[in-house]
Amino acid sequence: MRATPRGAHLEMVGAVLAGDGLERVAEIASVHAGAPVAVIVPRLGTPVEAWLPYERYVAARLAGGRPQRPPEIVVEVPVSSGGRDLGAVLLLGSGRPDAGDYLHMAAIAALTEVAVAEARDETEQSLRGSFLEDLLTRPDLDPDDVARRATRLGCDLSAGYTALCADPNGRGPGRVVASLAAEVPGVLAQAVEGKIYALLPGS
Repeated sequence: MRATPRGAHLEMVGAVLAGDGLERVAEIASVHAGAPVAVIVPRLGTPVEAWLPYERYVAARLAGGRPQRPPEIVVEVPVSSGGRDLGAVLLLGSGRPDAGDYLHMAAIAALTEVAVAEARDETEQSLRGSFLEDLLTRPDLDPDDVARRATRLGCDLSAGYTALCADPNGRGPGRVVASLAAEVPGVLAQAVEGKIYALLPGS
């Protein structure tokens, strides 16, 4: 017996909270919709390699383009928050007559995944910020403890590191931090009192 849309939604949210991600949400939706489903939220990345063409399509749409829709997409349901589209749930084939109900439930579950990811990012940013502030204000920190804390935050200092202080010169500090993160894997960077401080692992 198939679950109602509400029952399927509870199952999807449970999967998100268990850390199973959008792939599992899509699997649940597929079972109830009667055809394969892809849940695409570009900012979260794509957990399934076969979804990459759909991610490019959805990302182009979100950027204001008019990409050609892949022919296997039969129905699209937006993943929206506050009037802003963040992604889409795609039905890839002819599903059951009530498939749309389950796509809408998957879209709501995708918003839960976005909220979980944002909360995780905020917590990580807060931990990174407090770590860098400790480095700036506490000369008594034990070097081994510094290395351990950095490793827990994904920054391996064992092969050496460079400490950096930069003045963003009126530019948004978030953009500088994002650029550093894109260029140097494992970097710890944070804006503190108008300046950017960073630890860049490696020689």
